[in-house]
Amino acid sequence: MQVNVMRMFCDRFLTSLDMYGFTVTIMKIHDLEILKGIDEPCEAPCWQTPWKDCYVKEDDVLILKTRNVEKEVIEMRGPRLSKRQMNTLLLVTQFACDALISCERQLNIMDAENGDGDTGTRLKRGMETINTELARHNINLGYPFVFFLSLSKLVEKNMGGTLGCIYSIMLEAAAKEFLTFLENQIVDGWLWLYALKRSVNAMITYTETKEGENTMLDPLSACEKAFELSLTSGMGDVDALGNGVIAAEESAQKTKISPRKYPDPGAHAVGIWLRAVYEGVKLRCE
Repeated sequence: MQVNVMRMFCDRFLTSLDMYGFTVTIMKIHDLEILKGIDEPCEAPCWQTPWKDCYVKEDDVLILKTRNVEKEVIEMRGPRLSKRQMNTLLLVTQFACDALISCERQLNIMDAENGDGDTGTRLKRGMETINTELARHNINLGYPFVFFLSLSKLVEKNMGGTLGCIYSIMLEAAAKEFLTFLENQIVDGWLWLYALKRSVNAMITYTETKEGENTMLDPLSACEKAFELSLTSGMGDVDALGNGVIAAEESAQKTKISPRKYPDPGAHAVGIWLRAVYEGVKLRCE
């Protein structure tokens, strides 16, 4: 392997959601005129003089050995869903995936206002993968623990980026909540609420995001609170979820802060898939 690094820049050029991390960008040089442009004097703050002609010898390259890993089999644990619940779970998952896929362009436009403009594309990629795996019957719908853990692994691998990481963490947290119950435990609105609570808490823990910072946490927290309040008052599961969704949608709209034209795309996406989930549940259960 022979790599000739013509120029290298290493510094603090941008921030990402006030989180720790780093990014590596590589550009293959086809035209030496590009280097002349790069080497031109620049008055932009923080723009450093690049390191030049950093030749990398083969002996200096770290070779990572790979091995074939068999597909992980997730143990079926926790409460088991009834046939009707499994059919409902399939429908609402497809509804949520299709809703996000159809909103790709809208979410990208919203994200481009203050981000990379790829929120819709990343979500679409993750949702298409989930739809494909559902069609192939590769996702177990009988056990919420297995279901959510499977989704967690899929979005981590196929959605990518910070968004994929956050959704992966939340889905894994939801999965683990179901391990706190026995297999014969009836899965009702309260159990789904507990899973949502654990997801929200995981997001807060691992991203250090706080409610009110105009992120996707805001509609999730709003949904959780309204859902719990409605269940506590004795409202039925479906209507209670509906109240949670309305609260989430209203909260997502409030993430639009002047002078921005749009709400936070991540928050808006939460409102989209929550609404799709509710419409699917209502269709099956009423």
